[in-house]
Amino acid sequence: MMRTGEALGNRKGRAARRAAWGLGLVAILAIALVVALPVLLLRQARDQALEGARAAMPFASVTIPGRDGGTLNAWLAPTLEPWAVLILVPGSGGAQATAATAALADDLSGRNYAVLVLDVRGQGGSPPARALAAGEGDDVLAAVDFLKARSAGVRVGAVGFGLGGLAVLDAAARDPRIESVVAIDPPRDPLAPLDALLQDQALPDLLRAPVRAAAQAVWGFGTLASPAEALPRLERRPVLLAWPAADEAAQLDGRALAARASAGLFQALPPRRAEAGSGWDADYRNDRTSLVEHIANFLDDTFAIRFG
Repeated sequence: MMRTGEALGNRKGRAARRAAWGLGLVAILAIALVVALPVLLLRQARDQALEGARAAMPFASVTIPGRDGGTLNAWLAPTLEPWAVLILVPGSGGAQATAATAALADDLSGRNYAVLVLDVRGQGGSPPARALAAGEGDDVLAAVDFLKARSAGVRVGAVGFGLGGLAVLDAAARDPRIESVVAIDPPRDPLAPLDALLQDQALPDLLRAPVRAAAQAVWGFGTLASPAEALPRLERRPVLLAWPAADEAAQLDGRALAARASAGLFQALPPRRAEAGSGWDADYRNDRTSLVEHIANFLDDTFAIRFG
């Protein structure tokens, strides 16, 4: 009987150990899935954008060496005797996600600016990214390197929309070669693009918090400078900002904005009503003349006063 009891106990012990190993393996796989999901979702969103309708880009394509390896897709819209070259950085989906990008580049090239339309990492045909709102500012600086290598004396401005607005602010905050900045609808929080990605990819609510944490801690999502962090680093360089709701700009340091405005270094586009599904491209289609005039007049005044 004692031997039978011992055998039964041993079997129970082995079964318990197997169960523990099984639970441990499940836990490891779950953690691995949570860690990998941010990058998988980012790749999936990029693939979906590339599979969708792509607008024509009627300009000469150029390839720009990235600062951390790889190459970036870009297009150059030239003009005779440009006052400056503008790096135009669209938001999620890249330059060919909407026809408005090429149309705006064409409009600005008609206002004495050459325009370099840039797909940052993870957008359009540029290489996939391992993080979102993390290295796009370096891609803008790679475009500045490219332009300065072609002509050392060229003047450079930057125009960005959505995630692109965040990227140009981050880049300008780190490099004074960008002389003037226009940022339309830049997220106040660099993690906002990640939250939008998780929502767009229909991630279950139960997984959102751990995946968000893994995206930050493991992959470095959301490390671009926020608008509030970038503005003080621009020093004497002018910036034009716009958000779709009146309270957005108020979230920044009002005194800092007032000081920049009094010095002629800050302007804000009139706020637009935030509508479901609206974005800068919708604003462009609905009020093209006004948007182009605001941007071009700001750049004209900036370059004429500060650098003319």
